[in-house]
Amino acid sequence: MMRSVDHGGRLGSNVCIVFGWASAFAVLALVATAQARESSDIGGATRSCGVESSVGCGNPEQPSERELIEQFGHWEKGKAHLKQGRFKEAVEAFTSAIQIGHNAGVLYLARGNAYRQLGQLDMALSDYSDAIRIEPYL
Repeated sequence: MMRSVDHGGRLGSNVCIVFGWASAFAVLALVATAQARESSDIGGATRSCGVESSVGCGNPEQPSERELIEQFGHWEKGKAHLKQGRFKEAVEAFTSAIQIGHNAGVLYLARGNAYRQLGQLDMALSDYSDAIRIEPYL
Protein backbone atom coordinates (compact mmCIF):
# COMPACT_ATOMS: atom_id res chain seq x y z
CA MET A 1 0.00 0.00 0.00
CA MET A 2 1.34 3.45 -0.82
CA ARG A 3 0.50 6.49 1.20
CA SER A 4 1.55 10.09 0.73
CA VAL A 5 2.89 11.75 3.86
CA ASP A 6 3.22 15.53 4.19
CA HIS A 7 5.66 16.75 6.82
CA GLY A 8 4.94 20.46 6.49
CA GLY A 9 7.65 21.00 3.91
CA ARG A 10 10.46 19.75 6.16
CA LEU A 11 11.15 16.86 3.80
CA GLY A 12 10.36 18.81 0.67
CA SER A 13 7.05 18.14 -1.03
CA ASN A 14 4.99 15.05 -0.36
CA VAL A 15 7.02 11.92 0.30
CA CYS A 16 5.71 8.51 -0.72
CA ILE A 17 6.52 5.72 1.68
CA VAL A 18 5.85 2.10 0.92
CA PHE A 19 4.48 0.50 4.06
CA GLY A 20 5.65 -3.07 4.57
CA TRP A 21 8.88 -4.75 5.61
CA ALA A 22 11.06 -1.83 4.59
CA SER A 23 8.94 0.92 6.14
CA ALA A 24 10.93 1.09 9.39
CA PHE A 25 14.16 1.70 7.51
CA ALA A 26 12.51 4.09 5.07
CA VAL A 27 11.20 6.19 7.95
CA LEU A 28 14.57 6.11 9.76
CA ALA A 29 16.38 7.16 6.59
CA LEU A 30 13.95 10.00 5.94
CA VAL A 31 14.11 11.25 9.52
CA ALA A 32 17.92 11.12 9.61
CA THR A 33 18.14 12.96 6.29
CA ALA A 34 15.63 15.59 7.36
CA GLN A 35 17.37 16.19 10.68
CA ALA A 36 20.74 16.52 8.98
CA ARG A 37 19.33 19.04 6.50
CA GLU A 38 17.55 21.03 9.21
CA SER A 39 20.74 21.22 11.32
CA SER A 40 22.61 23.61 9.07
CA ASP A 41 24.29 25.48 11.94
CA ILE A 42 26.00 23.16 14.41
CA GLY A 43 28.31 24.84 16.90
CA GLY A 44 28.31 28.07 14.93
CA ALA A 45 29.77 26.46 11.81
CA THR A 46 27.51 26.11 8.82
CA ARG A 47 28.22 23.23 6.43
CA SER A 48 26.49 20.86 4.07
CA CYS A 49 25.27 17.57 5.50
CA GLY A 50 25.27 15.40 2.37
CA VAL A 51 26.33 11.76 2.26
CA GLU A 52 29.92 12.66 1.45
CA SER A 53 30.27 14.88 4.54
CA SER A 54 27.87 13.29 6.99
CA VAL A 55 30.44 12.73 9.74
CA GLY A 56 29.86 15.32 12.43
CA CYS A 57 26.72 16.72 10.82
CA GLY A 58 23.40 17.05 12.55
CA ASN A 59 22.76 14.91 15.57
CA PRO A 60 25.92 12.85 16.20
CA GLU A 61 23.76 9.91 17.28
CA GLN A 62 22.00 9.80 13.90
CA PRO A 63 23.43 7.30 11.43
CA SER A 64 24.70 8.57 8.11
CA GLU A 65 22.76 7.85 4.95
CA ARG A 66 25.52 5.46 3.89
CA GLU A 67 25.20 3.52 7.16
CA LEU A 68 21.43 3.28 6.75
CA ILE A 69 21.82 1.97 3.22
CA GLU A 70 24.38 -0.61 4.36
CA GLN A 71 22.17 -1.61 7.28
CA PHE A 72 19.19 -1.95 4.96
CA GLY A 73 21.24 -4.25 2.70
CA HIS A 74 21.98 -6.57 5.62
CA TRP A 75 18.30 -6.42 6.62
CA GLU A 76 17.25 -7.50 3.12
CA LYS A 77 19.79 -10.37 3.13
CA GLY A 78 18.54 -11.51 6.52
CA LYS A 79 14.93 -11.52 5.33
CA ALA A 80 15.88 -13.53 2.24
CA HIS A 81 17.77 -16.07 4.37
CA LEU A 82 14.79 -16.41 6.73
CA LYS A 83 12.46 -17.02 3.80
CA GLN A 84 14.81 -19.70 2.43
CA GLY A 85 15.12 -21.42 5.81
CA ARG A 86 18.80 -20.50 6.16
CA PHE A 87 18.51 -19.36 9.75
CA LYS A 88 22.21 -19.29 10.65
CA GLU A 89 22.90 -16.97 7.70
CA ALA A 90 19.89 -14.86 8.72
CA VAL A 91 21.36 -14.45 12.22
CA GLU A 92 24.68 -13.37 10.68
CA ALA A 93 23.00 -10.83 8.38
CA PHE A 94 20.86 -9.33 11.14
CA THR A 95 23.89 -9.22 13.45
CA SER A 96 25.81 -7.28 10.77
CA ALA A 97 22.91 -4.83 10.53
CA ILE A 98 22.83 -4.39 14.32
CA GLN A 99 26.61 -3.86 14.51
CA ILE A 100 26.39 -0.84 12.20
CA GLY A 101 25.23 0.99 15.28
CA HIS A 102 21.74 2.28 14.75
CA ASN A 103 19.75 -0.26 16.70
CA ALA A 104 16.21 -0.61 15.45
CA GLY A 105 14.01 -2.92 17.46
CA VAL A 106 12.85 -4.64 14.29
CA LEU A 107 16.41 -5.94 13.74
CA TYR A 108 16.43 -7.61 17.15
CA LEU A 109 12.95 -8.99 16.55
CA ALA A 110 13.99 -10.51 13.22
CA ARG A 111 17.21 -11.96 14.65
CA GLY A 112 15.22 -13.35 17.57
CA ASN A 113 12.93 -15.10 15.09
CA ALA A 114 15.96 -16.67 13.38
CA TYR A 115 17.37 -17.80 16.74
CA ARG A 116 13.98 -19.28 17.62
CA GLN A 117 13.99 -21.29 14.39
CA LEU A 118 17.46 -22.59 15.31
CA GLY A 119 16.16 -23.68 18.72
CA GLN A 120 18.35 -21.13 20.52
CA LEU A 121 15.55 -19.90 22.74
CA ASP A 122 17.75 -18.04 25.26
CA MET A 123 19.24 -15.96 22.44
CA ALA A 124 15.77 -15.42 20.95
CA LEU A 125 14.37 -14.21 24.28
CA SER A 126 17.34 -11.89 24.76
CA ASP A 127 16.76 -10.34 21.33
CA TYR A 128 13.01 -10.03 21.93
CA SER A 129 13.78 -8.21 25.21
CA ASP A 130 16.14 -5.84 23.40
CA ALA A 131 13.52 -5.19 20.71
CA ILE A 132 10.95 -4.24 23.36
CA ARG A 133 13.48 -2.08 25.24
CA ILE A 134 14.38 -0.17 22.07
CA GLU A 135 10.86 0.09 20.63
CA PRO A 136 8.25 -0.65 23.32
CA TYR A 137 5.36 -0.34 20.86
CA LEU A 138 6.90 -2.52 18.15
